This record gives sequence, structure tokens and C-alpha cells, in this order.
Amino acid sequence: MIMTLPLPNEDCQGWEDESILEKAYTEGRIVVTMDKDFGDMVFRMKMPNCGIILLRSAFSCPSKKISLMKKVLSHPESDLSGRFVVVTEAAIRITGAIPD
Repeated sequence: MIMTLPLPNEDCQGWEDESILEKAYTEGRIVVTMDKDFGDMVFRMKMPNCGIILLRSAFSCPSKKISLMKKVLSHPESDLSGRFVVVTEAAIRITGAIPD
């Protein structure tokens, strides 16, 4: 199950990617992003995390992002904790556990 909660009294706009990943990890959250740098941080830099969902879309409108997330959440393999998920209009690719 994925639960999304707002960050109370915090505006994360302008945060460094590493800070976002660290905060998500300490709070047990999966990061949803369109920034490919997160893949580099978890696979090359081996930064600890609880999972990443990378939305790869040529469209930037919010309704398209919502559509992609609905696609992920309705996927049969829905336990995404500790997984790296790449979502495009055509496919969902889910890797095994992200290396520690």
C-alpha cells in the first residue's frame, strides 16, 4: 500500500535532491519524481532510500502524471517499497530491491 502525506509546514521547492531522498528515507516514504538523477543517487552513489517511482513522460501536464500514477497503483506487483520503478506511457519496469 502506498500512502501519500503532505509535508506539514514545509516547502521542499528548491531543496537539493539528496536532501529530498534523505528526508523520504528517514520518514519511510517512496519518492515520486521525474528527475533521472534519483536513479544515479541510488544505484551509483548507493544512497539509502525506501523506493523510487520515476515518471518518464513527454507530457508535463498534471493530468498525465496522475494517469501514470494510477497505472502504477493498479499494477499487480503493487508492493513498491524498496523498489525502483520506471513508468512510461507504454510500460512499467520494476526492479528488485534497490541495493543497500
